[in-house]
Amino acid sequence: MKIAFYTCFFGADSNERNRIPICPSKTHCFFFTNNPNTYIRLENTNWNRIYVNIPIKNNLTADAMDAKHLKACPYMYPELNGYDATCYFDSVLTVNTNEIVEFANKIFTYSNYDMFIARHPFISATWPPSVKSEFNEAMLQPRYAAEREI
Repeated sequence: MKIAFYTCFFGADSNERNRIPICPSKTHCFFFTNNPNTYIRLENTNWNRIYVNIPIKNNLTADAMDAKHLKACPYMYPELNGYDATCYFDSVLTVNTNEIVEFANKIFTYSNYDMFIARHPFISATWPPSVKSEFNEAMLQPRYAAEREI
């Protein structure tokens, strides 16, 4: 199975989440960013760097929202086409490529799932783990709570 691994950072240099993680594989790894300095820092890494020409908003929530399209619609990015599966991961997480490939081979062979998403460590304590439990936890984060409808 041919899997593309991808992550991203959208935002300003001052954002504490502006990190470049260790590339999980020697091939098929893509890092998307709208930050010119991050793009330059990616040059001597194993990442295939992709510059996304959208403005930096200097707002944690707005910049985080810019990444949502990439996370939810990888098929709309030509660099990620031609793969059997794509694996998005948060740039602050470590990825075990072998486990993901093994899991992908099982899940796509023995199920009718279209997609799987890595669970964040803080969601693991919530039962049952789900997209809704992750959403509820995210709403406690200041950048999302500020825009939450009451």
